Amino acid sequence: MTFEQIYQTGMAQLAAKYCEIYKATPKVFIDCFVKYPSIRTVCESITVLFPVESEKDFTDYCNKLQLSDTDKLVLNKTLKMIYETTKE
Repeated sequence: MTFEQIYQTGMAQLAAKYCEIYKATPKVFIDCFVKYPSIRTVCESITVLFPVESEKDFTDYCNKLQLSDTDKLVLNKTLKMIYETTKE
């Protein structure tokens, strides 16, 4: 297995775990995203590696949070990914 394959597999597993956590406790996920730069960094990597198209827009919600503009964009993309992945 190449490094790229290991990286993609790990990121896919993290994305699945983040979806699981958000679905169970959305407030905890958002609070951790805001509090921990490492989670924001991983979310950014996930959204770059696995871009998702969605009509759902979380911009208004993200703008209410105390985050940089870049982090608001990352959170918006992350929430779109979670929404598209977990919608029924």
